Amino acid sequence: MKIWKALPLLLLAACAGRDIHIDRITLDPPALMLLSGSSEQLSVRFLSGKTENVLWFSDDESVASVQGGKVTAVSKGVTLIFAKTEKSGLLACCEVTVRNAADYVAGVELTPLELSLEEGDAVQLTATVLPATAVNKAVTWSSSDNSIATVGSDGIVYGMAEGVAVITVATVEGGFTESCNVTVRPKYYALESIGLPAEITVAVGETYLIEPEFVPENATNKAVTWFCYDESIATVDGSGLVTGIAPGGTHITVKSAEGGFTDITYVRVTEAAVE
Repeated sequence: MKIWKALPLLLLAACAGRDIHIDRITLDPPALMLLSGSSEQLSVRFLSGKTENVLWFSDDESVASVQGGKVTAVSKGVTLIFAKTEKSGLLACCEVTVRNAADYVAGVELTPLELSLEEGDAVQLTATVLPATAVNKAVTWSSSDNSIATVGSDGIVYGMAEGVAVITVATVEGGFTESCNVTVRPKYYALESIGLPAEITVAVGETYLIEPEFVPENATNKAVTWFCYDESIATVDGSGLVTGIAPGGTHITVKSAEGGFTDITYVRVTEAAVE
């Protein structure tokens, strides 16, 4: 066991970035992450008392060495760098993590980059942190407009209301981002059936608007076509408006564009009213 690993647990707690005031000195920064071969300077903060000379030690010089507070990353691993005041023996430490280049996040890919969904639907987005060997694959998610589309911490997008929003994923390490354009459509309600009154009556020269009954009532596609069996008695236009032509009876049918549902009504045309 290396000598510095025998330090009290109270000192080791300082390596997490907490000031242990009884030691009266700290290192800035309290933790380092370095690429193999790179260096960074540590500084000592004297919380009380007089400034004095400091001695530096590495708990594992095969991972990182230190000279005059300058830490040099040697090879992948984790170690502790200690500073000790020469006269009063005060101690502080810094946790040093050394990584290879392949361990660092270099970007993020998002699939898909374009998304269309209905109100109330949910779709999974997939974020891939690059490279595959990156150690820290944590990401955060955000929406440009939560009233249109929201996104959970798992990357699932929820359509809230009609409109367009941008969903962005960002890597915690490096802050790399990628975005998906999300279009939310009104929810589609499929037509199940269509109905007409059994019979209508209209006088010659007068009109009658037939209003079909759609099931469900809020069906999205209510487009229909109309047909009259005998236009010498009555006619019908594209809106369902029937015009009486001559006394008699005929049938009018309606057919839905979605599903091809049909229904029929009997049209009785009477003599024009005498004024």
